[in-house]
Amino acid sequence: MSSVVYNVVCSKCLQQTGYSHAPFSHEFVCAVCLNLKKPSLPSKPRMTKSEARRAQRQAEIRPVTKLITDFSPSGRSGLYIYAVVIKQHPDKVKIGMTRKWVNRRRSYANWDLSPGDAIIDERVFCISEEFIDLEKLEAHILSTFGEPRAFGAEWFRSDIDTACQHIDRIMCANDISYTL
Repeated sequence: MSSVVYNVVCSKCLQQTGYSHAPFSHEFVCAVCLNLKKPSLPSKPRMTKSEARRAQRQAEIRPVTKLITDFSPSGRSGLYIYAVVIKQHPDKVKIGMTRKWVNRRRSYANWDLSPGDAIIDERVFCISEEFIDLEKLEAHILSTFGEPRAFGAEWFRSDIDTACQHIDRIMCANDISYTL
């Protein structure tokens, strides 16, 4: 931007209307000479008194929602689908979901109360999408996994690589982005 300031003069009324950082070589007409009016917006339809009272009562009843400006709200670390193998069951894999992986991992690490980490292997799929129904995704992964169940709904007689390949296939088939 130039540091030289030029006078802007209306070519009709010859009044100085302001300043510019660029010289005007063409004609300039001010807003007064053009008779510009402020643009008017269409007016809102008027409410009756009873409608206004009803709207006010509904506004009072509605809870005020606070918009979260942070990408990760406090207390939430993300959306995760995981596969875990623990020391007590090295031939079985557990497929699960959580919203707080750090807390969930801590519960598996202290599984048998022996010293050291109880987890032999883990694979965590951190889902990048924000609007995913995590429960439905986990249910679909569990229902379509073809390996025999060991016990419960989430434990399978399989290795972790087979489980992770299945999770990856489901995520890719549904266009869900993730990081490992």
